[in-house]
Order: sequence, then structure tokens, then C-alpha cells
Amino acid sequence: MKVAGMIIFILIAGVVSDMYGRKPVLIIGFAVSTFALFLFTRAGSFPLLLLSGFIGGVGDGLDMSTLMALLTDLTPQNVRGGAVGLFRTFMDIGGFTGPIIYMMMFTRYGSLSPFYLGIAMYAVNILLIARIKN
Repeated sequence: MKVAGMIIFILIAGVVSDMYGRKPVLIIGFAVSTFALFLFTRAGSFPLLLLSGFIGGVGDGLDMSTLMALLTDLTPQNVRGGAVGLFRTFMDIGGFTGPIIYMMMFTRYGSLSPFYLGIAMYAVNILLIARIKN
């Protein structure tokens, strides 16, 4: 279900971020993703897990392409390729190390701790994006 939400909203995000700006779309996307993680912690049934996944996909769809567009908007053209490459490198490092860290938290602090860490990280991202000057 997450992929369905992502596919639908990644198509919408580009048009909406061009119309209303990158920051509002990113903040909404991160807020939706935060809500999805919270919903995962409260899911007591399979249908609620599916709904949580779809909502998480909506948030990811809103913020994936918009975040890359914001990066290219903020970066001078002569270093844009390096900035995008560096961004992707750190995304891939996070994609590799994140599950390892989350599993360590899961085994040490309980099954909900990775979700709470994710919620905190999204909250920090919302604050950081809100501080970006237009």
C-alpha cells in the first residue's frame, strides 16, 4: 500500500510544489509521514496497518521529489551535480545503516522505539525546513 500512496502523490507533488512552493509541500509531506509512523504504533489490525502504509507512502511521495527540487533550487548551478550526488550518497548510507540502528533499538528498547525515533527525526526535519529562507 505504501508504494500506491507514493506513486499517486509523487506525481502530484511536483505540480503542487511548483504552484505553492517547496517548503509547504515538504512540511505537509513530513507531517503526513509523522502521522503515518504514529498510526503504525497504534495499529491493532491489518487494515489499519495497510492504511498506515498508504499514508506513509503519501508523505514519502510528497517529500521525495520536492526535497530534490528544493536542493537544486538552493544550490548554485556550478555545484549542483556534486550536491545531488552527495545528497544521494548520504541517503544511501542512511538506507544501509538505518535498518541496522533500528533493529538494535528494537531489540534493546522495544518494538515501538524505532517508530518514535522516526517521529522525532521527522519533527526535526519539519523545523529545519521551516527555517529555510525563500
